[in-house]
Amino acid sequence: PPAWLMVADETASLLLITNRARAFRIPVANIPATPVHARGKPLTEGLGLYPGEQLAAVMPGERSTYVALLSQKGWALCLAGHILGGGPAKDNLRPNLVLFDVTKYGAPVAGCWARSEQDLLMATRKGLAVRLAVKKVPNQGCLGIRLDPDDAAVSIVAVGEQDGVFLLGADGKGAVRLMPGFAAFKSPGAGGKVLFKTDKLVGALRVGDADDLFIISRSGKIIRFAAAEVPPK
Repeated sequence: PPAWLMVADETASLLLITNRARAFRIPVANIPATPVHARGKPLTEGLGLYPGEQLAAVMPGERSTYVALLSQKGWALCLAGHILGGGPAKDNLRPNLVLFDVTKYGAPVAGCWARSEQDLLMATRKGLAVRLAVKKVPNQGCLGIRLDPDDAAVSIVAVGEQDGVFLLGADGKGAVRLMPGFAAFKSPGAGGKVLFKTDKLVGALRVGDADDLFIISRSGKIIRFAAAEVPPK
C-alpha cells in the first residue's frame, strides 16, 4: 500500500530517512514518470541499505533553517538544514550519515523542515499533541512529547501562530485545527493534549485556505479538494 504522498519540483530532490536514522537524497528527475497503474521504481534501489533497514520518512528537498525529526519514542531533534542539504538536486549529502542513536531514542517516524521562529506540533496516534517552540529543542535533542504505553508518535509539523493544521484519521475523517486555539507548551517532555478526536491519526499537514489537499488510500485511490472546504475546529 502507498505510504507517502507529496509534491516536489522535478528540479529538486527528495530527502529519505530510514529506520536506522540514516539520510539519503535522490533527485526527483531520477524517478520515472509512469502511467496511473504502473508499478513504479524502488526509491531505495542502489542506496546500500542494511538488512532490515527501510524508509521511515520521506520529505521534499528544500532549504530551511532546520530539519526537525520525531522518533517513535517521542524524541525531538532539530538538525541544521545545511547538514542534510536542500535546494538543487546536485547538492551533496555526506554518505552514510547517521542522524542519531536509534537504540537510545527509537527509530524516526516523521520529519519536517522548520525555521527558528516557528513551533513544532508533535502528534500521536491517539490524536494527542504538544506544540513546542523550535528554539526550546536543545542541540542534542530532547523528549518532545511524553507517550502513554499504548500510544505512539506519528507526526511532526512546523507551524506559526496563525497557521491551520489539517488532521486525518484512518477512518477518512478530517478537520483543520487552528493554532490560535492550541497554545504552545512552555517546556518539552509534557504529555499531549487533545488535538483531534480519533482512534488512529495517520497524517497532519500545515495548510492555508488557498491550498489544495491530496489524500491517498491504502488501495491507491486518490482525492483532491480545497483545504477551505474542511471545517476548522
